[in-house]
Formats: sequence, structure tokens, C-alpha cells
Amino acid sequence: MIRLESAGPECGSKAATLGTLLRAGFPVPPGTVIPPGAAVDLPDGLYAVRSSASGEDTAGRSAAGVYDSFLGVRRSEVADRVAAVRASLWSARAADYRRTGERMSVIVQRHVEADVSGVLFTGSPSHIEASWGLGESVVSGLVTPDAFIVADGNVLERRLGAKTTRVDRTTTSPVTAAGQSAYCLTDSQLARLWQLGVAVEQLLGAPQDIEFAFEGDRLWLLQARPITVPLRGT
Repeated sequence: MIRLESAGPECGSKAATLGTLLRAGFPVPPGTVIPPGAAVDLPDGLYAVRSSASGEDTAGRSAAGVYDSFLGVRRSEVADRVAAVRASLWSARAADYRRTGERMSVIVQRHVEADVSGVLFTGSPSHIEASWGLGESVVSGLVTPDAFIVADGNVLERRLGAKTTRVDRTTTSPVTAAGQSAYCLTDSQLARLWQLGVAVEQLLGAPQDIEFAFEGDRLWLLQARPITVPLRGT
């Protein structure tokens, strides 16, 4: 196993990028990379188990949602989930993305019990979408998230989403009327996200599609990949 902060290109683009961000001091959850064929040996805890294929999350293609990932995984389940992620390299939905010689490493990180999660598209301005709970509800299209446009740390536009459902580690539950009618991010949190996006884009040298989570007041950077499709209206 390889410590995530030591991950390089041989660990897949996703892990390599997270390693770069960790070495630069960004708030990435700690973890390890399981190379192809390596055994799994971890302490007790809850984990996120994510794919990191050799051609995934590159400037030419993101392959977002093509390979399997799992959240809230107990230690006793990690080996099976790692095997499932590896097997997803050969799934039918991966056929159009898989390249000759493609390899699958697996990232195993501390699970983040998110209060709010979402995606941040860096640029001038930045576009942010977020909802309550884990980010699965946003990236899978389960909810219509709150949407914000932010520039220089200031909110230029905001649109209240229909945040009817909340996904947590063990439950999917309806959001209260009060939760649906309230924005899930404060102006202060939006300014922090904008600052994070600017710093990540400067480090990586291109506009980024970033997945993030707030656990209480703690901001976590879960993933960053190059933006491969222009945003609507930009």
C-alpha cells in the first residue's frame, strides 16, 4: 500500500492529483492507495473506497461515474469493496472509456460524515452546486442542488434548489420543509470555497471540477479533476 500523499502517476490520475494536493497542504482526507494486486490491511474505521484508473480524471476525459466507488465502508468490508472497484474496470459501462493497458488502483480514505457536499467549478466566476448530506445526491442527480455564482469571494447569483432528499452514510431521508427553503451554504462558506478553488487551479494549472464537503465547519477537498466540458453560459 502507498500513502496517499506519496501517490504519483503510477497510482492513477485521481490518486496522483490528491497526492499533489496533500503535499501542498490542502485539506484532503488522509488515506492510502491500493495498487493492482496488492493486499488490503487497514485499522478499524469507516472508509471511502474510490477508483483511480490510469486514464481516469485526465484532461482528455473524466470518466466520471464510470467506475465504482463506495462510501461509509467498515474495515471488514473494505477488501470486498476494493475487489468491486477493481472489477468495475471491466464493466460494460466502462467499455467505451477503457484503454489498452488500463490499470486500476484503489484509493481508501477516511470517510467524511458530511453535513453539506457539492461540486465547485473553478473559473472567473466560479460555479458552485451543493445540497445537504453526502455528495452522492448532487453528483448522481438525485436532487436539484442550490446553485451559486461567486467571483472575488462575493456571491453574484444564487438559486434555491429542490433539496428534497438527503443521503447520509446509512440512510436516505426526506429533507424538512425548513431545510428545503434554506440555502445549505453561507456566504462565508462560499467565500472559503472560492478561495480554495483559486488556490487549486493555480497549483494544478487549469480550471478544475472539485468535489467538496463540509463536516461541521471543516472543509474537505474530496476530489479534483480538469474541467473537460465547458459550463453552460460560459
